[in-house]
Amino acid sequence: MLPFLGGKKFGNPSSPHHLGEEPRRAVETARERMAGLLSALPEEILFTASGSESNNLAIKGILAGRDGRHIVTSAVEHMSVLHPIRTLSELGYRVTFLQVDGTGEVDPKDLRKSLKPDTALVSICHAIGEVGTVQPIHELASIAAER
Repeated sequence: MLPFLGGKKFGNPSSPHHLGEEPRRAVETARERMAGLLSALPEEILFTASGSESNNLAIKGILAGRDGRHIVTSAVEHMSVLHPIRTLSELGYRVTFLQVDGTGEVDPKDLRKSLKPDTALVSICHAIGEVGTVQPIHELASIAAER
């Protein structure tokens, strides 16, 4: 996208005028390529401006399509995850914050115990950047998938 961030090719890809035409084609080409890499449809690919925006969109988007009102997350999530989840708790969602051990790892048994019939979302980061902990994400995902 570098050619479109300044200079002669600069233009808003969402604009209705001719300056946006070439950037819009580039964005759509990138969307199609990403879809191909992820075995997704191009319309399923959304570009955001930041990780925080992406996390908010994912959390709220997943919950919008589910009936459950229970969320499970870890106590050491990034603020871009914790903030929207705390906001949702103020709107009536129940949240279970899983504690971690001395290395920052979630115990899969704790996740299993925390799941409820109306659990709509389990959000646990794969790796904690501050301390380098890598969660047993495959085991955690398998437990969540059982429900």
